Amino acid sequence: MDGIIENPNLCHFNATAMVCPTGVSSNCLNAVQVGMVEKIFSPLLNGNGDLIYPAMQPGSELMAVQKLYAEGPFSYSRDSFRYVVYNNPSWDLATFTYQDSLAAESLNPFDIRTWPSLSDLRAFRNANGKMITFHGGQDNQITSFNTERFYDGLLAEAADDYSCQLDDFYRFFRVPGMFYCSAGPGGWVIGQQGGPLANGIAFNNSVNVFAAVVNWVENRVAPKSILGTKFVNDTVGLGIELQRNHCL
Repeated sequence: MDGIIENPNLCHFNATAMVCPTGVSSNCLNAVQVGMVEKIFSPLLNGNGDLIYPAMQPGSELMAVQKLYAEGPFSYSRDSFRYVVYNNPSWDLATFTYQDSLAAESLNPFDIRTWPSLSDLRAFRNANGKMITFHGGQDNQITSFNTERFYDGLLAEAADDYSCQLDDFYRFFRVPGMFYCSAGPGGWVIGQQGGPLANGIAFNNSVNVFAAVVNWVENRVAPKSILGTKFVNDTVGLGIELQRNHCL
């Protein structure tokens, strides 16, 4: 009712409901367009059905139509394959298949792969390191499902390692209604990025992610939730529009 998808895992958009009826061509989708929408909101799999990359989360389209879903290739992806993976400025993103993702994985140029396992984080944990990850539920460039996938992978490893409890040093918060790192209709201000909006909330562990990390490290009090704030028209001086607790 408030236009915010609290849990995108529970949202299964049926694009076929928007197919144009016979004789209608506006405010609806043709069969090709429906196929495009279905691909966007479906995971990318390899030839064996293994997951390469999760689907985009519903709600991303509000901002993604300006760049990621706009006409033409997404420049970040195109340039990454052209200049980092293949070193070939003429490589055409329109030829992309899952084989290209396998090439990127095997080449791992400049050792760019960043997907640590639980054992990779053990030294960090043993040094009393604490980490909080947050991801906007309406991110218009990077699907929040991938961060959730990363967290769930670590959680599964921790379940098999009784010497390591993930929540002892790492917490993940989804922020419904947040676009790419900031902005959006939800309670997205949680102290990130600095600036007037971050300064518009108190520096304490209940509303500010940085303060939550400090409190966790110095006082050993782990955050169970972060209270996000949405200011009217994203302007501190206009007051608070809404606040919402973002939980693990």
